[in-house]
This record gives sequence, structure tokens and C-alpha cells, in this order.
Amino acid sequence: MAIRELSKNEKLVLWGLAKYPDLPDNEVYERIGLNKSTFSTIKKRLYEMGYYTLQRVPVLQHLGCELLTVSYAKLSRLITIDERLAIIQKLWENVPTAILLASESDLDLVVCVSKNITQLEHSCEEVTQVYKERKIFERGGFTTILFPFELTVILSFFEFAPLLERLYMLGLDEDVKKNEMKFEKCKYREMSDVEKKIYYGLIKYPNLSDSDLADKISSTRYTVTKMKNEFYDEKLIKNNVLVNLNKLNLGILSLTHSKFNPKKSVSERKKCIELIQRIQTPIFNVTRKSESITLSAYENYEKFQRIHSRVTQFCIKHETLEGDPVQILLSIPLTNLVKNFTYLPLVKNILEI
Repeated sequence: MAIRELSKNEKLVLWGLAKYPDLPDNEVYERIGLNKSTFSTIKKRLYEMGYYTLQRVPVLQHLGCELLTVSYAKLSRLITIDERLAIIQKLWENVPTAILLASESDLDLVVCVSKNITQLEHSCEEVTQVYKERKIFERGGFTTILFPFELTVILSFFEFAPLLERLYMLGLDEDVKKNEMKFEKCKYREMSDVEKKIYYGLIKYPNLSDSDLADKISSTRYTVTKMKNEFYDEKLIKNNVLVNLNKLNLGILSLTHSKFNPKKSVSERKKCIELIQRIQTPIFNVTRKSESITLSAYENYEKFQRIHSRVTQFCIKHETLEGDPVQILLSIPLTNLVKNFTYLPLVKNILEI
């Protein structure tokens, strides 16, 4: 079914919401040059049409999590995707560390956040065993890339504004060229029982007002507002607008796993990373000294190939990479999100609620 083309103002509003998820509406519509009435009407319409959802995202490295991992596996075509989904959906529900699981006809892609390697392996042990017993793997098993937060630069953690800027050619987003290459710092924040209850409620009910949330969790509006502001000030929580890629007429999600040439300096590698950010506009991009993972979305294979070739030629010319990157393509319309940015089980586990 054909997707309706958004108007110029609708594109502006969607971009503005994705770009400024932490700002109040009045600041967003002023920045994108629309009046309040137009902005509010379009925002409501886009939400009702399923173009975006608002999430409160826990900043898990500040709650004691030390490890981000990305895993992918080629799967056997001898078992249909419906048969496989019937097996794995219940299985992955019991894995709190998995926040995203995208499953296509012959591929699984998993993003996990965990306290440490022990928690990761313990939580995924049963999954791997069932995959082997049911002959779901094509060969081998999951390829897992470890990104310890304190050794990792997170350039994009499921952020959609640069992608929308590229698709709609709005000429507004200059920040994509100014990303700082800084490592994530982990800390452990002790919370009282009241803080845990409110923190968990903020993640679970992102669309509720402070008063409604207070009623929902048997607290007071004053306490909810006070602690919510503290959580934001301490960067324990942030807002994010998730854009529905299926609504954007996109066909391909590209996963690229690259290893850097150890003989090249950090500044030379940085040029490659900045080019990727600028022209591939990945929605997810994490990098450490030795390797990186990116997820980028494209309208079709031709658009993917054109942009990918520019990056490849640059990397070959400057000898930035060690060997050819692993390149995996998923069909966006055919991909099943078994876990779609699911944070609650992990927050519950981390806070021991």
C-alpha cells in the first residue's frame, strides 16, 4: 500500500519533534518557524497516524550498566519465519537485557544493555541453546560485538532527525557535523524505594502528566515533579521520539560492522566516522577504538548503494579500515520487531523492583 507523501509543514514538524525531544512545544514550533495552531494540529495528526511515539529512555550506564552489545546471526531458511517467531517471541520476553530485536526472514539483530558480561551471558544462555536445539542458526551462532560504555563513543542512539533531514532535504540540521568524540562515563546511582517507583513510572508512562502519574503510582504531584526534574538534571533519563520507518516509505535497513586499521591514527579514523555521520545519517552509531556498528535506513537498494559506495571509496583511499566491513541488509517492510526499544524489564531488573 502506498504511503501518503507528507506536506512540507508535516515534514518540518516530524523533524522538529525528533530533533528537539526535550524541548516544550512552544520552543519547537518557534525553532521550525510555525505557529502554535499549525504545529499542534500537525503534531496530533502525525501521532494518530502512527508516524512517531514518545519514549522516556533510561540512561542505563548511569544506573550501573557497563556494557552495550550488538549481535547478529544468519538463520536457516529451513524453518519459516512464522514458525521461528512462535518459538522465539516468548523466549526473548524473558531476556531483560535485550532492548531491541529485529527478526527478518534469515537474520536476527539484537541490541542488549547489561550490567556486565556475566549478566549478558546468563540472560542469553537459554536463547542460544534453544536456537541450536531447534536448528534456527544457519551456521555457527550469534556474532556479538562488545561495547563497554567507558571505551565507547555513542554518536547516535536511535536518533532520527539526521535521517529525516537527509530524506526531506530540509537544510536545517547543522549539528550532524559537530559530534564530539567523547567516551561514555559510567556511574552507579543509589535510589530510595520512592525514587525507584517514580523512575519506573516515568519510563512506563511517558505520556502521562505529573498529576496523572502521581495518581497512577500512589504518590503526590509535588514528589513526582521534584524527582523527575532531578532525574533529568542528573542525566539519568532523557526523551526520545521514535519515528516509524515503515511510514517513511523506506525499504532497507543496513547494518555495517567495520574494523579500523590499527596503523591509522585516531584523527584519521575520525574523518571516516564523520563522513559516515554526515552522508549515511545512521540512526544508531557506536564506535570504539577497534571497531564500529552503524544502522542506516534507505529508500531502496539504489540509494543505499550510492551512499555506501562514497563511504567505501573514501575508506579505501585513506586505508581507514582493516578488511571489508560486514554488510547486512534487512527489508524494513518484512522485519518483525520482536522487541521494540523495550526498557522496562531491564530497568525493573537493575533497580530490583
